[in-house]
Amino acid sequence: FDGYEFHDGPDSVGSAGYNMYVSKEKAESLDLISIETETLNEAKLYGRDYGNEEKRQDFVYMKSLPTDEGPRDSIRLEGKRRFDRGLFVIDLHHMPAGCGVWPAFWLTDETNWPNNGEIDIVEGINYQNVAKTALHTSAECDMYQQVDPTKKDWYLGPII
Repeated sequence: FDGYEFHDGPDSVGSAGYNMYVSKEKAESLDLISIETETLNEAKLYGRDYGNEEKRQDFVYMKSLPTDEGPRDSIRLEGKRRFDRGLFVIDLHHMPAGCGVWPAFWLTDETNWPNNGEIDIVEGINYQNVAKTALHTSAECDMYQQVDPTKKDWYLGPII
């Protein structure tokens, strides 16, 4: 986890999530986060016929836990490296779901939010079974309307 900062403290005011983010040390001591190496059969992993070829791969496991004080202990990882452009890909074998879980992959400049915007590439809360995307900007931002705002039948695909 050397490339990540563990946010340590309450959720942001805008989200007002009912959890308390913990440090790396506390996350490890509570067994909230771990990296485990698993042997995978390529055919099972990708749904293709690769024969019996097996592959060893590291997986990150994260969870949250209830506390006696109320808010759940949880994990928020923020990348240390900053980008001003690029192609960003997330490769998931499973999108977590459950009480107090808020899996998200988004890009923002928190030091100048919302003026520099935020792109929520994928975000889900608790037991949602669809991925949500969003674009946050300042009030002065104006975009040419691409989608009829009165339409409510946009495709919401399942999280696979």
